[in-house]
Amino acid sequence: MKFLQPIAIDDAAMNASTLPETPPAAYNAGTTYAVGNEVYTGTVGGALTVWRSLQSANTGNTPSSSPTWWEEIGATYAAWDSGATYAADAVVLVAATHRLYRSVQGANTNHNPTTDDGTWWLDVAPTNRWGMFDQVVGTVSIGVDPIVVELEPAEPINSLALLNLVAESVQIEVEADSSTVYDETFDMEDRRLTMGWWEYFFEPLAPQTELIVSDLPPTGVFTVTINGTACGTLVLGRMYQVGRTRVQPDIGIIDYSVKETDAYGATRVVERAYAKRFEVDVIVEAARVDAIAQKLADIRATPVVWVGDDAQKFNSLTAFGFYKDWGINLTYPAAGICEGRLTIESLT
Repeated sequence: MKFLQPIAIDDAAMNASTLPETPPAAYNAGTTYAVGNEVYTGTVGGALTVWRSLQSANTGNTPSSSPTWWEEIGATYAAWDSGATYAADAVVLVAATHRLYRSVQGANTNHNPTTDDGTWWLDVAPTNRWGMFDQVVGTVSIGVDPIVVELEPAEPINSLALLNLVAESVQIEVEADSSTVYDETFDMEDRRLTMGWWEYFFEPLAPQTELIVSDLPPTGVFTVTINGTACGTLVLGRMYQVGRTRVQPDIGIIDYSVKETDAYGATRVVERAYAKRFEVDVIVEAARVDAIAQKLADIRATPVVWVGDDAQKFNSLTAFGFYKDWGINLTYPAAGICEGRLTIESLT
């Protein structure tokens, strides 16, 4: 049993990302674009699609209908403009906070989203680029395959976690002192045991959605290439060992859906989010009991990535969340053996 404690990813740690944030200039049919020039199409206040030119002398080729001239590289929103007037439900971004804000009412002019009390603007989500770094399970960064981010954390780390992935594979490269010191590609293929020929031929594939890597160099420039279209959470940090997981852990979920039955017996179900839950018994070295107890107390209000399966074969024993309860029994301290039990709940 171990857990990965995240470090904060801020502007200083973010070197580059293929996910657009502040949009480039709007596409103009009369402008000639060179290779690599970027434009957006769409209406300010709504989602904007960002395109990159594939050729030089690119004039009059509408991005959405010219795949040999343009490639789509993602979506974003226009930056808030103090001189613009926004309608109700218009969405803008503020790059300084990496957040999206929705206009609460029309005729919205010169009201700063970051200082408004909710009268004019509502903070609704991180920007697409930063969705994977906000340590909230419900936000997802969505892009065009591949999604590439380059990170340079200010403090030493040893592990990385990717959760809620939609990807075929993930490549992690680390460069230090102008040399590549780590380069591994992880296949996210479907690992289910197929139960019969019908399932083999007709059941949709279910690639792995979580990846935990715990053998990373402590420092360097980390390039993560997600060969897919979505990532819910990317965590860099340090992995801590609590103890060895014993056999027979319990797994399950906590379902927050609502089931209501009216006076006539008709039942209505409102589907809502759910949280993972698992309970594990661990064997703890007596000499580490105090250190582990203190570390668990330190993270009591901090979401971390819990890895209940030492071999990492069961995703059901991986969760980004909190411990609900824990305890350590000093079973045989003289022999150096103690036992602990943790109850883990994921964020929804």
